[in-house]
Amino acid sequence: MQEGSVGVVGLFGAGGAIGHSLAPVLEGRGIAYRVVGRDPERMRREFPRAQASSADFLSGDGATEAANGIDTIVYLAGAPYTNFEQHPVMTGNALRAAREAGVKRFVHVAPVYSYGPAASAQVPESVAHEPTTKKGRFRLEQERLVLSADGQGMRTLVMHLPDFYGPHADNGFANYFMREAVAGKPATFIGPLDVKRDFAFVPDAAEPLLDLAGLDDAYGSCWNLGGFAPIAGNEACRHRLRRPRAPEARAGCVKNHVARRRSLRRNDARTG
Repeated sequence: MQEGSVGVVGLFGAGGAIGHSLAPVLEGRGIAYRVVGRDPERMRREFPRAQASSADFLSGDGATEAANGIDTIVYLAGAPYTNFEQHPVMTGNALRAAREAGVKRFVHVAPVYSYGPAASAQVPESVAHEPTTKKGRFRLEQERLVLSADGQGMRTLVMHLPDFYGPHADNGFANYFMREAVAGKPATFIGPLDVKRDFAFVPDAAEPLLDLAGLDDAYGSCWNLGGFAPIAGNEACRHRLRRPRAPEARAGCVKNHVARRRSLRRNDARTG
């Protein structure tokens, strides 16, 4: 493949928000792609212009067959929220399938839990990964599997995204917040209300993700993509209440749940 070319793309775990945002961008660029998930009928229904394959990443069944003929895998597979220990297993099976199928590039899209509590407003890629939760430790193990596979017959990278919202991100807490606010209900916001943090609108992540995947010198590293502009929970509440015909402001507009992690902001630094 030439610089800037991703070849045929495989979306492993295509059924979520990022997969649905990547599909129209791939189609707009004329890039052939395959969607892979446990339910091939759902894949065909939701991605009618793509090839569709089935695979179970937890058991590994079908993963190698799904990877055959793919140049670049974008790994997006999730696990039930409390089953954090499944992430390294699933990723290991996907990496093994990629090697067996001769995949050239493996892009892992990850949340920011592997960093642990932020010590500053910005989180550059050079910050040490020091997770303090079980979820964060399993996510870090997952990312280390990906980066340790770089140069072993294929290139790999990790792209971190902040919490995101938008189409198909139904379980994202920002979507919950906005649905409750629009309905005029007390809206749940996770984290300190006065701390600015980043949120990514899901479709905005697709273009830079594909651009990054096409850069040879991006591999072997992790990258952080920030949102458009950081916002605090109390600001988000005020914006909602300023909308025309918004419901009356009420006490308890935001139900605040303290979270340990702060914001992730765009930073152009990279690890070596």
